[in-house]
Amino acid sequence: GDIRIESLDLHFVRGILHPEYPLGELAYNPQLHYNYIVAFVAKIMGYEAESPSLARIFWFFEQALTLFALVKISRFLFKDDGFTLVLVVFMYLMLKSGETDQKTMLRPLYFLAIYYFLKEKWMLAAIFSASISYLHIGVAIWWFVPTCFVLGIMYLLKRKQIGLKEIMFYSCTIILLSSPILYFYI
Repeated sequence: GDIRIESLDLHFVRGILHPEYPLGELAYNPQLHYNYIVAFVAKIMGYEAESPSLARIFWFFEQALTLFALVKISRFLFKDDGFTLVLVVFMYLMLKSGETDQKTMLRPLYFLAIYYFLKEKWMLAAIFSASISYLHIGVAIWWFVPTCFVLGIMYLLKRKQIGLKEIMFYSCTIILLSSPILYFYI
């Protein structure tokens, strides 16, 4: 099919690659981290923003990492049930488009944050949760707030399972690792 970088992002990638073009030079903006990454890879590999090969590289790695994370979640939740694993993988693949953008790039990070949160590995969950903020602050906040709410409920209902120390560690780690982005927006 047609694999491409989202058209809105092409403008920014082009501007990063060619600041000499009219309307090309961009001031730093954390909302454009995805575009900076794409431009960095394009520059290293000698591609232009519109290059189909550049889009295919990002699309392939995003899909591979997302499938890796989905397999981990499926194996954890469904205890190595092969049938469910195949269903999860094929359902995901059926919903795919050929477009790559910041939200498709953050998807594996998001799924890994969910996986480690479910496994109660707070440091890894916090690292992946904080990394989401570098690609899309809105998604990061909508992940952070509900997880803190869930941890609060878990503390009230199952104090043996989680303590205030773990809740504070998780929350503070995310805030600390996200602080450069949060500072920019504040």
